[in-house]
Amino acid sequence: TSPGLEGEAGNDSTRSYFVFLPGLADRMAMRAGGSMPAERDAAASDGHPVVEAAIPGDAAERLGLDVGDRLSTIPYWTDATGFASVEITAVFDRNDPEGDFWRLDDLFRSTTTGPYDTLPLYVSERAFMESVGKAYPAMASRYVWFLSVDTSRLDSDNAAAARAGITLLNLQ
Repeated sequence: TSPGLEGEAGNDSTRSYFVFLPGLADRMAMRAGGSMPAERDAAASDGHPVVEAAIPGDAAERLGLDVGDRLSTIPYWTDATGFASVEITAVFDRNDPEGDFWRLDDLFRSTTTGPYDTLPLYVSERAFMESVGKAYPAMASRYVWFLSVDTSRLDSDNAAAARAGITLLNLQ
């Protein structure tokens, strides 16, 4: 939603979600004029959070967004904060679109399609935990891990230990 039009949120098909993805900077090609989102949390004078975000190039083109643009994210639920201001600091393309790194991101993005035009907002860890998390304590979050397994190293001697390790991860 454009800044100042927060009261009109939900009247169109545009949606967004926040993502912290470790290692993003090493696996993206930043377009001209961009910089990685700051590793800080900030608030405007009225108390709502101000968050810097990187966005994928395909979404930027689809929504007509670029570096320096600002938007407001408004939760569809009632929460501690009515909205957050987001400044786009980078537009990027994937270095290796088919690489394993993007598998979880692709899975999550595939669940946010349908009638909505969805904008992923890639933020720093601190912004995700401190700014977004504090602003929206009732927000549903997904925490996922990608486990890369070299199956050539599995054999009958270590298979049980590997399975036990994976089971332990699922309990975390």
